[in-house]
Amino acid sequence: MDIRILRTILHSCEDAEKSIEKTEEYKDFLNTDAFVPRSDVVLRALSTSFSNLLCYKVSKEAYQRYSVRLHVIDTLRELCRITERFQSLRIFRDGETTLKFVENLMDKYLPDVLNECASSYTLTSLTGALMCLAKYNTRFIYYIEKIITKLSYLDYTNESEKLLCYAIHENAHLGLSLSTIERIYSSQRYKLIEEVLLDNFLSTCLNINTEADKDGIEITHSINELLEFAVISPSIFQLICSFLKELFVHLEYAPMVLTFIQATLKRIIAYCENKDKDIIDLYPKYLHSCIILLRIEPHYHTFNSKAYVLERITEFYEENSDDILILLSHFPGWLAFVSDNLINVIT
Repeated sequence: MDIRILRTILHSCEDAEKSIEKTEEYKDFLNTDAFVPRSDVVLRALSTSFSNLLCYKVSKEAYQRYSVRLHVIDTLRELCRITERFQSLRIFRDGETTLKFVENLMDKYLPDVLNECASSYTLTSLTGALMCLAKYNTRFIYYIEKIITKLSYLDYTNESEKLLCYAIHENAHLGLSLSTIERIYSSQRYKLIEEVLLDNFLSTCLNINTEADKDGIEITHSINELLEFAVISPSIFQLICSFLKELFVHLEYAPMVLTFIQATLKRIIAYCENKDKDIIDLYPKYLHSCIILLRIEPHYHTFNSKAYVLERITEFYEENSDDILILLSHFPGWLAFVSDNLINVIT
Protein backbone atom coordinates (compact mmCIF):
# COMPACT_ATOMS: atom_id res chain seq x y z
CA MET A 1 0.00 0.00 0.00
CA ASP A 2 1.12 3.57 -0.72
CA ILE A 3 2.76 4.98 2.42
CA ARG A 4 0.83 8.23 1.88
CA ILE A 5 -2.47 6.41 2.33
CA LEU A 6 -1.31 4.94 5.63
CA ARG A 7 -0.19 8.36 6.84
CA THR A 8 -3.57 9.84 5.91
CA ILE A 9 -5.37 7.07 7.80
CA LEU A 10 -3.20 7.69 10.87
CA HIS A 11 -3.72 11.48 10.68
CA SER A 12 -7.50 10.93 10.58
CA CYS A 13 -7.56 9.90 14.24
CA GLU A 14 -6.21 12.71 16.40
CA ASP A 15 -6.17 10.69 19.64
CA ALA A 16 -4.28 7.77 18.10
CA GLU A 17 -1.72 10.07 16.51
CA LYS A 18 -1.21 12.10 19.70
CA SER A 19 -0.56 8.94 21.71
CA ILE A 20 2.53 8.12 19.62
CA GLU A 21 3.67 11.49 18.25
CA LYS A 22 6.69 11.72 20.58
CA THR A 23 7.93 8.18 19.98
CA GLU A 24 10.95 7.38 17.83
CA GLU A 25 8.87 4.82 15.89
CA TYR A 26 6.39 7.52 14.79
CA LYS A 27 9.20 9.84 13.66
CA ASP A 28 10.71 7.00 11.63
CA PHE A 29 7.26 6.25 10.13
CA LEU A 30 6.93 9.87 8.94
CA ASN A 31 10.40 9.91 7.40
CA THR A 32 10.37 6.54 5.65
CA ASP A 33 9.40 5.96 2.02
CA ALA A 34 8.25 2.40 2.63
CA PHE A 35 5.99 0.88 5.25
CA VAL A 36 7.73 -1.86 7.22
CA PRO A 37 5.18 -3.21 9.76
CA ARG A 38 7.55 -4.13 12.58
CA SER A 39 6.63 -1.43 15.11
CA ASP A 40 3.87 -2.38 17.55
CA VAL A 41 3.43 1.28 18.45
CA VAL A 42 2.60 2.38 14.89
CA LEU A 43 0.53 -0.74 14.12
CA ARG A 44 -1.68 -0.21 17.17
CA ALA A 45 -2.25 3.44 16.24
CA LEU A 46 -3.09 2.46 12.64
CA SER A 47 -5.55 -0.18 13.88
CA THR A 48 -7.26 2.41 16.07
CA SER A 49 -7.49 4.84 13.14
CA PHE A 50 -8.95 2.11 10.90
CA SER A 51 -11.56 1.26 13.55
CA ASN A 52 -12.57 4.90 13.88
CA LEU A 53 -12.89 5.29 10.13
CA LEU A 54 -15.16 2.24 9.96
CA CYS A 55 -17.52 3.84 12.47
CA TYR A 56 -17.31 7.38 11.10
CA LYS A 57 -20.51 8.90 9.67
CA VAL A 58 -19.82 11.13 6.68
CA SER A 59 -23.46 12.10 6.11
CA LYS A 60 -27.02 11.21 6.99
CA GLU A 61 -27.56 9.34 3.76
CA ALA A 62 -27.04 5.61 4.26
CA TYR A 63 -25.61 5.21 0.77
CA GLN A 64 -22.72 7.57 1.36
CA ARG A 65 -22.11 6.26 4.86
CA TYR A 66 -21.88 2.61 3.85
CA SER A 67 -19.96 3.36 0.65
CA VAL A 68 -17.16 4.86 2.70
CA ARG A 69 -17.19 1.93 5.14
CA LEU A 70 -17.08 -0.63 2.34
CA HIS A 71 -14.23 1.20 0.65
CA VAL A 72 -12.19 1.17 3.87
CA ILE A 73 -12.98 -2.53 4.42
CA ASP A 74 -11.89 -3.38 0.87
CA THR A 75 -8.66 -1.44 1.37
CA LEU A 76 -7.98 -3.29 4.61
CA ARG A 77 -8.68 -6.66 2.99
CA GLU A 78 -6.34 -5.83 0.13
CA LEU A 79 -3.60 -4.96 2.58
CA CYS A 80 -4.02 -8.23 4.50
CA ARG A 81 -4.69 -10.51 1.52
CA ILE A 82 -2.18 -13.29 0.90
CA THR A 83 -0.74 -13.06 -2.58
CA GLU A 84 -1.84 -15.65 -5.13
CA ARG A 85 1.38 -17.63 -5.12
CA PHE A 86 1.00 -18.39 -1.39
CA GLN A 87 -2.76 -18.98 -1.42
CA SER A 88 -2.47 -22.76 -1.58
CA LEU A 89 0.17 -22.99 1.16
CA ARG A 90 -1.52 -23.49 4.52
CA ILE A 91 1.72 -22.73 6.34
CA PHE A 92 1.22 -19.04 5.53
CA ARG A 93 -2.48 -19.03 6.43
CA ASP A 94 -2.33 -20.45 9.94
CA GLY A 95 -0.81 -18.34 12.74
CA GLU A 96 0.61 -21.18 14.84
CA THR A 97 2.04 -22.94 11.82
CA THR A 98 3.65 -19.73 10.59
CA LEU A 99 5.29 -19.14 13.98
CA LYS A 100 6.67 -22.68 13.94
CA PHE A 101 7.94 -22.14 10.41
CA VAL A 102 9.79 -18.96 11.46
CA GLU A 103 11.21 -20.78 14.48
CA ASN A 104 12.58 -23.55 12.25
CA LEU A 105 14.10 -20.94 9.94
CA MET A 106 15.84 -19.30 12.91
CA ASP A 107 17.22 -22.61 14.17
CA LYS A 108 18.54 -23.52 10.75
CA TYR A 109 19.89 -20.26 9.38
CA LEU A 110 20.49 -17.81 12.24
CA PRO A 111 23.94 -19.21 13.22
CA ASP A 112 25.16 -18.71 9.63
CA VAL A 113 23.66 -15.23 9.47
CA LEU A 114 25.38 -14.23 12.71
CA ASN A 115 28.72 -15.63 11.55
CA GLU A 116 28.65 -13.99 8.13
CA CYS A 117 26.81 -10.71 8.75
CA ALA A 118 29.14 -7.71 9.06
CA SER A 119 26.42 -5.04 8.96
CA SER A 120 23.91 -4.14 11.63
CA TYR A 121 21.21 -3.13 9.11
CA THR A 122 19.95 -6.65 8.36
CA LEU A 123 20.14 -7.71 12.00
CA THR A 124 18.24 -4.61 13.12
CA SER A 125 15.33 -5.34 10.77
CA LEU A 126 15.29 -9.00 11.79
CA THR A 127 15.31 -8.19 15.51
CA GLY A 128 12.44 -5.72 15.12
CA ALA A 129 10.34 -8.40 13.41
CA LEU A 130 11.20 -11.00 16.08
CA MET A 131 10.21 -8.57 18.85
CA CYS A 132 6.73 -8.38 17.33
CA LEU A 133 6.53 -12.19 17.25
CA ALA A 134 7.90 -12.63 20.78
CA LYS A 135 4.53 -11.72 22.33
CA TYR A 136 3.05 -14.83 20.67
CA ASN A 137 5.97 -17.18 21.28
CA THR A 138 8.57 -16.56 24.00
CA ARG A 139 10.96 -18.89 22.17
CA PHE A 140 11.86 -15.91 19.95
CA ILE A 141 13.47 -14.17 22.95
CA TYR A 142 16.33 -16.66 22.61
CA TYR A 143 17.00 -15.52 19.03
CA ILE A 144 16.64 -11.85 19.95
CA GLU A 145 19.32 -12.19 22.63
CA LYS A 146 21.64 -13.95 20.18
CA ILE A 147 21.27 -11.09 17.70
CA ILE A 148 21.73 -8.42 20.39
CA THR A 149 24.99 -10.09 21.39
CA LYS A 150 26.15 -9.88 17.77
CA LEU A 151 25.01 -6.26 17.46
CA SER A 152 27.12 -5.31 20.47
CA TYR A 153 30.25 -6.21 18.48
CA LEU A 154 29.29 -4.31 15.32
CA ASP A 155 29.51 -0.61 14.52
CA TYR A 156 26.42 1.15 15.80
CA THR A 157 23.93 2.98 13.60
CA ASN A 158 21.00 5.18 14.58
CA GLU A 159 18.66 2.29 13.84
CA SER A 160 20.57 -0.25 15.94
CA GLU A 161 20.86 2.19 18.86
CA LYS A 162 17.12 2.90 18.76
CA LEU A 163 16.42 -0.82 18.65
CA LEU A 164 18.60 -1.59 21.68
CA CYS A 165 17.04 1.24 23.69
CA TYR A 166 13.58 0.02 22.65
CA ALA A 167 14.46 -3.48 23.91
CA ILE A 168 15.19 -2.04 27.36
CA HIS A 169 11.99 0.01 27.46
CA GLU A 170 9.94 -3.04 26.41
CA ASN A 171 11.73 -5.51 28.67
CA ALA A 172 8.60 -5.99 30.79
CA HIS A 173 7.09 -7.73 27.74
CA LEU A 174 10.28 -9.28 26.36
CA GLY A 175 11.81 -10.64 29.58
CA LEU A 176 15.45 -10.42 28.47
CA SER A 177 18.12 -12.09 30.60
CA LEU A 178 20.16 -9.93 32.98
CA SER A 179 23.37 -10.51 31.01
CA THR A 180 21.67 -9.20 27.84
CA ILE A 181 20.33 -6.16 29.69
CA GLU A 182 23.82 -5.44 31.06
CA ARG A 183 25.31 -5.77 27.59
CA ILE A 184 22.81 -3.26 26.21
CA TYR A 185 23.42 -0.79 29.03
CA SER A 186 27.17 -1.08 28.57
CA SER A 187 26.97 -0.46 24.82
CA GLN A 188 24.34 2.29 25.08
CA ARG A 189 25.55 3.92 28.28
CA TYR A 190 25.29 7.43 26.82
CA LYS A 191 21.58 7.16 25.91
CA LEU A 192 20.44 4.89 28.73
CA ILE A 193 22.61 6.09 31.63
CA GLU A 194 24.46 9.35 31.08
CA GLU A 195 21.67 11.21 29.29
CA VAL A 196 19.07 10.01 31.80
CA LEU A 197 21.15 11.04 34.84
CA LEU A 198 22.09 14.38 33.29
CA ASP A 199 18.45 15.20 32.49
CA ASN A 200 17.47 14.26 36.03
CA PHE A 201 20.29 16.39 37.46
CA LEU A 202 19.26 19.43 35.39
CA SER A 203 15.58 19.05 36.29
CA THR A 204 16.59 18.86 39.96
CA CYS A 205 18.77 21.97 39.69
CA LEU A 206 16.04 23.92 37.90
CA ASN A 207 13.35 22.70 40.32
CA ILE A 208 11.17 21.41 37.48
CA ASN A 209 7.88 19.86 38.61
CA THR A 210 8.41 16.50 36.92
CA GLU A 211 4.94 15.28 37.87
CA ALA A 212 3.19 18.05 35.92
CA ASP A 213 5.55 18.63 33.00
CA LYS A 214 5.32 16.16 30.09
CA ASP A 215 9.08 16.05 29.54
CA GLY A 216 9.48 15.78 33.30
CA ILE A 217 7.23 12.73 33.38
CA GLU A 218 9.47 11.07 30.78
CA ILE A 219 12.56 11.97 32.85
CA THR A 220 10.97 10.46 35.96
CA HIS A 221 10.03 7.29 34.08
CA SER A 222 13.54 6.94 32.62
CA ILE A 223 15.34 7.44 35.94
CA ASN A 224 13.01 4.99 37.70
CA GLU A 225 13.64 2.40 34.99
CA LEU A 226 17.41 2.90 35.29
CA LEU A 227 17.45 2.61 39.09
CA GLU A 228 15.27 -0.51 39.03
CA PHE A 229 17.83 -2.23 36.82
CA ALA A 230 20.71 -0.87 38.94
CA VAL A 231 19.35 -2.65 42.01
CA ILE A 232 19.58 -6.06 40.34
CA SER A 233 22.85 -5.46 38.48
CA PRO A 234 26.18 -4.45 40.10
CA SER A 235 27.47 -3.76 36.58
CA ILE A 236 24.77 -1.15 35.84
CA PHE A 237 25.10 0.34 39.34
CA GLN A 238 28.84 0.80 38.86
CA LEU A 239 28.29 2.44 35.45
CA ILE A 240 25.96 4.90 37.18
CA CYS A 241 28.53 5.58 39.90
CA SER A 242 31.28 6.07 37.34
CA PHE A 243 29.31 8.73 35.45
CA LEU A 244 28.29 10.54 38.65
CA LYS A 245 31.95 10.64 39.65
CA GLU A 246 32.87 12.12 36.25
CA LEU A 247 30.13 14.73 36.67
CA PHE A 248 31.46 15.54 40.16
CA VAL A 249 34.99 16.06 38.83
CA HIS A 250 33.90 17.92 35.69
CA LEU A 251 31.92 20.44 37.75
CA GLU A 252 34.92 20.89 40.07
CA TYR A 253 33.46 19.07 43.08
CA ALA A 254 30.40 21.32 43.26
CA PRO A 255 28.25 20.79 46.40
CA MET A 256 25.16 20.61 44.17
CA VAL A 257 26.53 17.49 42.46
CA LEU A 258 27.31 15.93 45.83
CA THR A 259 23.74 16.59 46.93
CA PHE A 260 22.42 15.00 43.73
CA ILE A 261 24.62 11.92 44.24
CA GLN A 262 23.31 11.52 47.79
CA ALA A 263 19.71 11.85 46.60
CA THR A 264 20.29 9.23 43.88
CA LEU A 265 21.85 6.83 46.39
CA LYS A 266 18.90 7.26 48.76
CA ARG A 267 16.54 6.26 45.97
CA ILE A 268 18.67 3.21 45.14
CA ILE A 269 18.76 2.23 48.82
CA ALA A 270 14.95 2.50 48.93
CA TYR A 271 14.68 0.19 45.90
CA CYS A 272 17.10 -2.24 47.59
CA GLU A 273 15.07 -2.29 50.80
CA ASN A 274 11.93 -3.11 48.82
CA LYS A 275 13.76 -6.16 47.47
CA ASP A 276 15.35 -7.10 50.83
CA LYS A 277 18.82 -6.32 49.49
CA ASP A 278 21.78 -4.34 50.81
CA ILE A 279 23.32 -1.74 48.52
CA ILE A 280 26.80 -2.88 49.59
CA ASP A 281 26.36 -5.95 47.35
CA LEU A 282 26.35 -3.65 44.31
CA TYR A 283 29.88 -2.35 44.96
CA PRO A 284 33.06 -4.22 43.91
CA LYS A 285 33.74 -6.94 46.47
CA TYR A 286 37.22 -5.74 47.34
CA LEU A 287 35.70 -2.50 48.69
CA HIS A 288 33.13 -4.13 50.99
CA SER A 289 35.26 -4.06 54.15
CA CYS A 290 36.12 -0.42 53.53
CA ILE A 291 32.47 0.53 52.94
CA ILE A 292 31.42 -1.08 56.24
CA LEU A 293 33.90 1.19 58.06
CA LEU A 294 32.94 4.27 56.05
CA ARG A 295 29.29 3.79 57.00
CA ILE A 296 30.29 4.76 60.52
CA GLU A 297 30.57 8.55 60.77
CA PRO A 298 34.14 9.76 61.54
CA HIS A 299 33.22 11.23 64.95
CA TYR A 300 32.06 7.80 66.14
CA HIS A 301 35.44 6.20 65.41
CA THR A 302 38.25 5.95 67.90
CA PHE A 303 41.58 7.53 67.04
CA ASN A 304 43.04 4.13 66.09
CA SER A 305 40.06 2.94 64.03
CA LYS A 306 39.95 6.25 62.14
CA ALA A 307 43.67 5.99 61.41
CA TYR A 308 43.13 2.44 60.13
CA VAL A 309 40.32 3.57 57.79
CA LEU A 310 42.46 6.40 56.39
CA GLU A 311 45.37 4.00 55.90
CA ARG A 312 43.19 1.51 54.00
CA ILE A 313 41.69 4.24 51.81
CA THR A 314 45.16 5.54 51.00
CA GLU A 315 46.22 2.05 49.91
CA PHE A 316 43.15 1.67 47.70
CA TYR A 317 43.67 5.17 46.30
CA GLU A 318 47.15 4.25 45.09
CA GLU A 319 45.71 1.19 43.33
CA ASN A 320 42.53 2.74 41.90
CA SER A 321 41.92 6.43 42.55
CA ASP A 322 38.61 6.43 40.63
CA ASP A 323 36.95 3.90 42.92
CA ILE A 324 38.03 5.82 46.02
CA LEU A 325 36.72 9.09 44.60
CA ILE A 326 33.40 7.32 44.00
CA LEU A 327 33.36 6.12 47.62
CA LEU A 328 34.13 9.58 48.98
CA SER A 329 31.26 11.06 46.96
CA HIS A 330 29.02 8.42 48.56
CA PHE A 331 30.33 9.10 52.07
CA PRO A 332 31.00 12.87 52.05
CA GLY A 333 31.52 12.95 55.82
CA TRP A 334 34.95 11.41 55.20
CA LEU A 335 35.93 13.69 52.32
CA ALA A 336 37.82 16.31 54.37
CA PHE A 337 39.64 13.70 56.49
CA VAL A 338 40.77 11.66 53.50
CA SER A 339 41.83 14.76 51.55
CA ASP A 340 43.99 16.00 54.44
CA ASN A 341 45.49 12.54 54.91
CA LEU A 342 46.35 12.17 51.21
CA ILE A 343 47.98 15.61 51.16
CA ASN A 344 50.12 14.64 54.16
CA VAL A 345 51.10 11.33 52.57
CA ILE A 346 51.99 12.93 49.22
CA THR A 347 53.98 15.77 50.78
